[in-house]
Amino acid sequence: MPAKSIDEMTIDELREYARSLEKRLAQYEKPDYVYFLHDAAAGVIKVGHSQAVQQRLKVLARQTGRDLVLMGVMPGDKYLKRRVQQQFKHLLTEDAEWYRAADELTDYIEANTTALPKKED
Repeated sequence: MPAKSIDEMTIDELREYARSLEKRLAQYEKPDYVYFLHDAAAGVIKVGHSQAVQQRLKVLARQTGRDLVLMGVMPGDKYLKRRVQQQFKHLLTEDAEWYRAADELTDYIEANTTALPKKED
């Protein structure tokens, strides 16, 4: 809440306050994605969920030291991610959320995902 009441604010202060509210609201309007990251060297795919996929990709690449490639995304939340993970649980590796890059998983990704929209890059 601003230090002054809205009635006491100048036009410029009201505009700035409105901009700050828009920024706060925008964080709640970001779409959720289920994403698929490929580590070709290890032959595995990560199934994850995020609103900031590119940022998540960078963090995971840095944390794992792996060259990761975004295979695709699909609109969805953590519940969709869990359903996809359940569907392919037989491909799960010892490293949680990483799955063997078997044809059935890569076919699923190809058939059900798209590139990340440019505004989400």
